[in-house]
Amino acid sequence: MRNYWDAIEPSDSPKYVAWQKLNDVVASIARLEDILFPSVYTFYEDQDGWSKYAVQQIQEARRIGKGKPVYVFLWQEYEVPKEKAPGTYIPPKYWHMELEIASKYADGIVIWGGWSETWDETAPWWRETKSFLQQVGSPPKKR
Repeated sequence: MRNYWDAIEPSDSPKYVAWQKLNDVVASIARLEDILFPSVYTFYEDQDGWSKYAVQQIQEARRIGKGKPVYVFLWQEYEVPKEKAPGTYIPPKYWHMELEIASKYADGIVIWGGWSETWDETAPWWRETKSFLQQVGSPPKKR
């Protein structure tokens, strides 16, 4: 269950424990899946908050998935921006940090882009993504 505020609470807090109990309810479904795909979209400009939220979402998916691979969904825009216009991209350095955290804690990354967006090869988030992939090395090509 995606929950920003409860996931960043201390692990012994009543809100965090209640969040885990909600996840326990859906754990039986997670165990039927081959891969878990939690979304760790960006709600706020708070990078430390996002980092904690993302790590907790991934760890919680691992807890209820009991060994299943975890691939996170990232989106290069802010989710439901209240102080920003729709379609506001995450700054490149912030996006890079998200890619680093996701690659460190998850087994893979799925970048959501929507179906109505126009592709821009020069978009700062995409240049940052390509730079990140060069740093970590591209996956081997299938033969």
